[in-house]
Amino acid sequence: MKRKYLFLLSIVSAFLLWLSWPERGFPLLLFFGFVPLLIVEDHIYQNPGKFKRLAFFRYSFLAMFIWNALTTYWIYFSTGFGVVMAVFFNAIFMATALSLFHFARKKLNHSSAYIGFIIFWITYEHLHLDWDLSWPWLNLGNGFASYPQWIQWYEYTGTFGGTLWVLLGNLVIFKTIKAYIKPQINKKNSKLLAVASISTIFIPIVISLFIWHTYEQKGTTANVVVVQPNIDPYNEKFDGLSSEQQIAKFL
Repeated sequence: MKRKYLFLLSIVSAFLLWLSWPERGFPLLLFFGFVPLLIVEDHIYQNPGKFKRLAFFRYSFLAMFIWNALTTYWIYFSTGFGVVMAVFFNAIFMATALSLFHFARKKLNHSSAYIGFIIFWITYEHLHLDWDLSWPWLNLGNGFASYPQWIQWYEYTGTFGGTLWVLLGNLVIFKTIKAYIKPQINKKNSKLLAVASISTIFIPIVISLFIWHTYEQKGTTANVVVVQPNIDPYNEKFDGLSSEQQIAKFL
């Protein structure tokens, strides 16, 4: 495979992840977002003599940088420097997690190394929630925020359950595509992988829809209003308006 196609696959990965992200995206695309990158990784793994040591880091950084830029550009309206830092460093963290999986696969030389794809990414998300540079905006489990009817089981797993769901989905879809591309692989196994792909994606959705439609409200109810003021934080919030004026605006 020519290198320009590897770059193209990396860019396709970025756009699939972007098109799946809230609020206007369709989260079903999340289950395909890493597949092009996994194809890139597999090609580099299969042809180690043709690539330098950090080759996969470069391709994964490109994909993660574009995804971050397309989904967090709005920070620019607050601070141009902030968006550069958020996009650049977050892309490095993500690419590092993906590269650790790649290095683990080269060392273990076994299909079970794909577990590292899940472990390293979830570890990255966990660490990213619990330090001074916390930036959970692109944690994969948050990608279903506009479709709560799909993720009612988050009540038991939290958003990390969604991250695991997305990563597993990408792996089984990648394995399915690889099985159909390689003619030497047993066609029966290909069909089983296709069934596994469909099941991985849709069984959790079916379970969630069942919870959604069978839920019954219990206990007392209350009407709650959440007010988000349209107050300029630079010219009004701390200097231009008094506390009393801001409360009056709320009311």
